[in-house]
Amino acid sequence: MSPPLHRPKLIVQPALPPAVDADAVTQLQRTNVELTKQLQEQADTILVLRRDLAGANARLSDVTGTVTYFVTSGVVVGVAQWLGRRSLPGGLYPRSGQMSPIDQG
Repeated sequence: MSPPLHRPKLIVQPALPPAVDADAVTQLQRTNVELTKQLQEQADTILVLRRDLAGANARLSDVTGTVTYFVTSGVVVGVAQWLGRRSLPGGLYPRSGQMSPIDQG
């Protein structure tokens, strides 16, 4: 049998703690406070904008429903007849190939 190989021992010494610069820590704390305030302000702004967007979306939905009602109920046709037009502006009827009641009669 051959003799066992000799392996050197690895000795690991703990790292020395870094020197703490009190001024740097204070500056980092101030920066942290400022950035936290900015983030809170941005979050508040986003919340307000989301509420405004939800309100605008609801109003747009109401207007869309009203226009659809007027188009399907014939109110727009009556207005066009009253104005003396032979046809309505494009896109006011549900199907683009459909003739308006004014053009039919």
